[in-house]
Amino acid sequence: MKTYNTKEAAALLNIPAHTLRYYDRIKLLSPGYYERSYRTYSQKEILLLRYIIVLRHIGCSIDEIQPILALYFKPITQECIDQLMSFITLQQNRVQSQIEQLSTISTLLTLASQNIGQENDAMDQLITKVCDDIQS
Repeated sequence: MKTYNTKEAAALLNIPAHTLRYYDRIKLLSPGYYERSYRTYSQKEILLLRYIIVLRHIGCSIDEIQPILALYFKPITQECIDQLMSFITLQQNRVQSQIEQLSTISTLLTLASQNIGQENDAMDQLITKVCDDIQS
């Protein structure tokens, strides 16, 4: 089975090598070691790194990712399924909230471009809503 050193794995995944060393240091993902000094990444670890990259991309914190990765190594049980469903629902709600915020901002920008230099109550109300959303 092909293994990758840190530099190769980082290049394959298009992430900095120090990120891989950081994940190892915090025990998020522990690679194998060659002659006890060089990190090596198997195909399975590369796949787990891809999971981490995707989860980070959708906004998950390291603290949220750790228990999800732990489930990868457990037998599939109803408890695991429930934990994953809870996690997925939380992420869907987070993304939906971001979509709503971005939609409001898009509307605000459209109104701004259409009404530059004019008084506009609709824009004032939208600015108030955006400000309230940001602060909540």
